[in-house]
Formats: sequence, structure tokens, C-alpha cells
Amino acid sequence: MAERVLVTKIGNIGDVLMVTPMIRKIKNVIPGVVIDVLTITGSMFVLNGNPYVNEICEYRKFHKIEKWFRRPILARSLAGRPYTRCFMLDTNKEHRSFVVGIAGKSSRKYGFLGHVFDEVLYDGIKKDTGRHLIENNLRLVEKALGCGITEEDHKMDLFVPEEVRSRLSGILGAYDTQPGEYFIIHPGCTEFLPYRGWAHDRYVSVIDHLTSVGRKVVITGRENERDEIDKMVKMCLRREMVGKAVGRPIFEVIAMIGSSCGVLCADTGVAHFARALGVPLTVLFGPSNPLFTGPIGPGVYNMIRKGHDCGPCHDNEGFDEDMRRLCSGKNPVPCMDSISVEEVISSVDGLLTAFTPKKEA
Repeated sequence: MAERVLVTKIGNIGDVLMVTPMIRKIKNVIPGVVIDVLTITGSMFVLNGNPYVNEICEYRKFHKIEKWFRRPILARSLAGRPYTRCFMLDTNKEHRSFVVGIAGKSSRKYGFLGHVFDEVLYDGIKKDTGRHLIENNLRLVEKALGCGITEEDHKMDLFVPEEVRSRLSGILGAYDTQPGEYFIIHPGCTEFLPYRGWAHDRYVSVIDHLTSVGRKVVITGRENERDEIDKMVKMCLRREMVGKAVGRPIFEVIAMIGSSCGVLCADTGVAHFARALGVPLTVLFGPSNPLFTGPIGPGVYNMIRKGHDCGPCHDNEGFDEDMRRLCSGKNPVPCMDSISVEEVISSVDGLLTAFTPKKEA
């Protein structure tokens, strides 16, 4: 009988995408293993089409009315699946207690030590914030399965549906551009962590530089960012060279990122999409730690972060309190505001110099 494994990550888009290397590693190490993944509703799509995942299970984190019914509902849907192992990647009390309740008493549970419910773990390691999150996840697999880890194991997996890829030329035609001719600018950031953003007028300065050297630009964003992006376009000097992909289906945007000549954004899901697809990337960091969640492995990318004594506050205990006290009402926050237009333009120019058009399959 095939071994069955449950991997749980109740996290945002980038967090779940950074779990894909360990999923692939487990699949390659355990012969015939069946892997299910539990994550929140809004992050499930990054696992669509992943050949290493058997089933994507939904955790309705933001459906407050269902809070007390999540466990029995999900436990019922997972009934009859005796998991032999469970990799619990979350560390807070609610998520760990939830997973303990549905994974079954007989499963061997692995996770990061030093948090609640450590006593239920069969084995684990201490999370090292001086190492990348992908490295920490792979180290956990290494400890659990006794396997070695290689550089190739760090690559993230993201699969664009064939139906979307077949329409790419038409999608790009709407922006009067072709693969490799345009640069992606994503000025937004996750709605839960808005202080990761950079000033929009500075993004406009970078856009003006790109269009001055003949490079078309496509600005991406959510529907609720449309007004701000419209304002940005109106500020641009060569508006005819700037397109807007706002509120578009997520896999259309991902396909556009994959065919672009480069991406500029803050620390958000778009940065992880670009890295998973091997697209040149400049990513701006402030409150978060690039050593922990930034780009990793071989490729063309730049990380820009200015040193501040108060940060990276996202990795410090009590960071919510720190943000309210030190940065309340400041937009952008000081660590993001200290990133200059000149250094971002220099970084973007480096990406364009290094860009090599992808060969048609």
C-alpha cells in the first residue's frame, strides 16, 4: 500500500509556493508516495497542475462563521486517509492544534521545534531565521527522511495551464507586445502587509526610464488597485508604451510574467512567481528579511534593502507593536522610503543587460 503524506501550510501565496521544493523532494525520495497539501483558500491555486500533489485540501481561514466547524468538516472530508507522515510547517497554536486533530494519532508528525504542541512531534528541527525558508523546509525533510539536499532541490514549482499558455500571444496582442519585449512593474503588495510597499511616484520614475530606452512596460495589480494604477499611468511621460493588467485572471498574469524580460516589485507573491519561472527580478525589501524569504539559487535577480536598526522588524517578536509605534501612518515606511530611484534603475538596467530571450519550445 502506498505511503500517504500530509503537508500543511496555512500561509499566503509566496509561503505556499516556497513549500513546493520540499513536496517534490518527498515525492522523489519515498517510492509511490501520495501527497496531500492543506492550505488556505486564496493560496490553493499555486498548487494547481502540480504533478507531485495528489489533492489540495482547503482550510477556510478567513471564514470566521465556520471557525468552530473547520476541524470536523475537514476531518470528515479526509476520513479514510490514514496518513503515515504529516509535515506541520505552521507554528501558531490554532493551526497546530487543528492539524493534530485531523492528521490522526498514528501519523508521524514533523515540524519546527520551540513552539506550541512540540510534544506531538515525532521529530523536528529548530527554524533558523538566518537561512532561507526553503532551506529550512528542506532541512526538515532531510531530518525526517535521511536524504541529502542539492542545489537543484531549491527550485520552486509553478505550472501555467496549457489553456492559458495557448492564448498567450492573444493576451500579449492586447498590449501590442510580444514575449521578451516588455517589463513587468507590480507596485502593490499583499493587503495584509501594506507597509512593504514603495512609493508609486518612484515606480513611475522607473517606468519613464524604461520607456526612454524603448522598453514597453505592463503594470500589474488587483482590481482594488485600479484607481491607483490609473493615476500612475497618467503620470507617465510615454503613456502609449505603458499597459495595465489590472484585475486579470491570476494565471494570465503569471503567464505574462513568465514571458517578460524582467520584473520589479516589493516582497510579494509576484516576486516568487518570477523566481519560480526563472525571470530576471529586482525585489525591494524593507520590513521583511531577504535572507529568509528573498530569491534563492542560481538566476538573474537583485535584492535591495537598506540597513535600519529597527529591522527587519517582520522577524522580531512584537513586530506589530513595533510597526504601530515606529511607523504608524507613514507610507511608505522609512526602510522602504530610503530605497532610491537611482539604485532601482541601476538594478533594472542590469537585468536588461543580462536578459536572454527564451527559446520557443
